[in-house]
Amino acid sequence: MIARPWLVTSLVLFSLCACSGSNGETPPTPTPSPPPATPTPAPVDPIPSQSGSLSSYLTSLEFGTANDGIFQVPGASKRSTLSDTIVDILNSDYSDAHDKAETIGYELIEFNDTDTGITHYLLREKNMVPSAGSHGGGTFVFNPAASRNVAIHVPHPKFDQNTNLEGIAAYLELDVRYFLMAGVHRRSSPVASSCQNFSDYRVSDAVHNDEHLFFVAQKAIEDFDSTVHYIEFHGFGATSLATLQSQCAPGDNDKLVNLSETRSLVNASGVTLMTTLESIINAGGQISACIYSPVLNVDGDDLYTTSLGGTTNTSGRYTNGSVDVCDMAAEDASNTHRYLHIEQSSKVRSDHRDLMIDYIDQALDDFL
Repeated sequence: MIARPWLVTSLVLFSLCACSGSNGETPPTPTPSPPPATPTPAPVDPIPSQSGSLSSYLTSLEFGTANDGIFQVPGASKRSTLSDTIVDILNSDYSDAHDKAETIGYELIEFNDTDTGITHYLLREKNMVPSAGSHGGGTFVFNPAASRNVAIHVPHPKFDQNTNLEGIAAYLELDVRYFLMAGVHRRSSPVASSCQNFSDYRVSDAVHNDEHLFFVAQKAIEDFDSTVHYIEFHGFGATSLATLQSQCAPGDNDKLVNLSETRSLVNASGVTLMTTLESIINAGGQISACIYSPVLNVDGDDLYTTSLGGTTNTSGRYTNGSVDVCDMAAEDASNTHRYLHIEQSSKVRSDHRDLMIDYIDQALDDFL
């Protein structure tokens, strides 16, 4: 074989040329393009927060007096916005709820209760009574972590003395989800309610005016969840006490409550939250309990009464299926048995509120 040293030299040179740049250096490895950046979601604005005793805050609220003119009937837009605000709260959309609330003079507060460590959501007017600019719309509180799907109602916090204290304590002690309290005296406005044809009902009465924000709030809750049980505290005076004592077997006991579902009870053997509570109260031996039932009432020696049944209560009518809460009572047959209307004598409201809450606690345990 003939040696060809020139061929080896050519191959080496070719290899060097193939692996080097024009200047003889190795070209840099290309840097890959970075992946597109993932958009950062817009931060949700926190709602205002407040820490303290929720009980102390709620019991400090003022309600004005009869004929003080504080209450203003909210327009349709305000009512609609409040309803939407409450739906947002129920959907845990607190930022949007606060934004909506601000457009109608309300605010949503994340309230950290230092007594219990529980976080509540407090929907209140920015200008509370007696501040200038208050319209007396009411205060609404939500506990989304509550174990009981129950709403506590206080529609007449000034007129029905001590029911505000009773309702506040019941909400905080019974581990329930909702608390609704009217913002002014039921007769704050001198204007009669056109909702129901009875001159003693004013537009400021939370359960006799379908344009009241109290009714709007309850309706929004009921439309969102038709399994809620409502417990509403009322009070009656000496004249009504004498009337009820004449109608109901407990006789002259001045510690008396009259229970109703805002419709006449028609089945004496049925078991509802109301009948469960009545049995517990009467078994306790301190407070006497009667049940509103013109259907079952026979005479003054039975359990039943024909007075103070709450049959014109707009929220009760709505819950029980009335097609026109102003002009039409709900039918007995459509009674949902979820709206418990509790009328109480002065003695119960002044001296036995804690006992009533204990009885309600037991009834909720036994029935729900």
